[in-house]
Amino acid sequence: KIAIELTNACILSCAYCTRNVRHIEKPFFIDLDTFKKALRSLYNFKGVILLIGGEPTLHPKFEEICEIFKNEFPKPQRGLWSAGGHRFNKFKPLIDETFGAMNFNTHKMDCFHQPNLIAPEEIVPDKKLRKEYIESCWLQENWSPSIGPNGVFFCEVAQSYDMLFKTGKGMNISNDWWQRPLVEFQDQIDFFCQKCSICLPINSELDTTYTEKISKNNIKRLREVNSPWLKKDNSVQEYDIELFNQNKEIHLTENRYIEDKTTDLYFFKQYCGIDTRLTNTENKVKIKKEQKEEIERILRNKLTNAERHRKK
Repeated sequence: KIAIELTNACILSCAYCTRNVRHIEKPFFIDLDTFKKALRSLYNFKGVILLIGGEPTLHPKFEEICEIFKNEFPKPQRGLWSAGGHRFNKFKPLIDETFGAMNFNTHKMDCFHQPNLIAPEEIVPDKKLRKEYIESCWLQENWSPSIGPNGVFFCEVAQSYDMLFKTGKGMNISNDWWQRPLVEFQDQIDFFCQKCSICLPINSELDTTYTEKISKNNIKRLREVNSPWLKKDNSVQEYDIELFNQNKEIHLTENRYIEDKTTDLYFFKQYCGIDTRLTNTENKVKIKKEQKEEIERILRNKLTNAERHRKK
């Protein structure tokens, strides 16, 4: 998967959100030209391109974004990650028509997020151990690079940090940027991974948690960008427990964000091409129907721009 960040505005205010929406003074909304440029840089990519936020349906030009997306990529590659809300309900017919992959999580059931603002450079004194944590980050093994109005990033959290702290470390959106060797993103890795605790074995907490654990220097950085959350009483707790080899098991967590099962509310089980609002049986019917529609569309030579590019 590769994520395109439409906005960091959200209908929720979850603790430890990877977009840190609690700390955003003023949200961004990606402009349509940047969105088109982002899509066209992915013409050779054959996985799922997911639109994400915040809550992506809050983008004031969400309808136009859907129309652009439909023209550029086939339905199986078009994904939406959403928490629902009034705009989702308003655009539901358009969403069902546009997206072949859906991760729908309202966060109304117990949902756990891992603290992400505890800097390894502050609490892991052993540089070798810190490097081991960073190089085995579960988010990098299981998740996606990201494109936002601030450029391209090897990691979605790096994109979020760059936008939040205004560090200006995004790379230009160029064709096939996602095929570059990771070493070309080393500047981002060296800067952001030292300040992000996703790689650390620290226990996840409920997203309804009020007081967030954040390391000292990240609290300072949040103050510098006028985090609205820091202005609330008892909203943060300075975290300064050092991690060593001998005590890392104490903090061990599975880092599970979404349960690996389908519930009767259909909020979970995220796989590419699957709509998490549906049961497994309903998804099988959906996928078979969409596969047939895709074949018919291709036979009629109604190709998307990405398909025309690949054919050429």
